[in-house]
Amino acid sequence: EATPGRSRSSRHDHVVTHTSFCNELICQPTILRRCPKKNIVIKIELREIQWSESLKVDIAVPVESSIHNTRRGPWLVREAFTSCALGASEPQFLDEFKIKLPLILGASGHEKI
Repeated sequence: EATPGRSRSSRHDHVVTHTSFCNELICQPTILRRCPKKNIVIKIELREIQWSESLKVDIAVPVESSIHNTRRGPWLVREAFTSCALGASEPQFLDEFKIKLPLILGASGHEKI
């Protein structure tokens, strides 16, 4: 017979679970093929597409700080850079960037990011 308010299987009654939801994007630039330039650095940033009524065109506008900072300084930043690939004809990168996304991407019907 089960005690009121408790499940029949009491082995899980003492377990407390914690859950959280994060809307994040992992960006890992790896290689640039047939790159004519030397000493390459890649800039990572998140922008939101907004319609400009005056120009009649979509414009990419930087969003608030949303990239996890792996270096000294603030926890979230607006932009991040890869390490520099010196003198390579096909530069390779080992960097990984975690980008914090909003839970809802854009206004309803205009989900562009």
